[in-house]
Amino acid sequence: CHGAAGLTSADLNLTSREKAVQGGSRGPALVPGKAMESRLYRFAAQLEEPHMPPNKPLTAEQIRILKDWIDQ
Repeated sequence: CHGAAGLTSADLNLTSREKAVQGGSRGPALVPGKAMESRLYRFAAQLEEPHMPPNKPLTAEQIRILKDWIDQ
């Protein structure tokens, strides 16, 4: 829903780092080096709504991996 097959939701395309940093209608999805400021992390960790992915929360391990990746 964020770039696959040309489809995007909230004008967000996550097919590249550059597009994730650029963001969509809610602003940047990634703040490199700052997971806690990154919407992608905050939505995935269910710290903000909308929770992503909807109806299927990530595991604690997946959330940790995402946080570490953004922070690096």
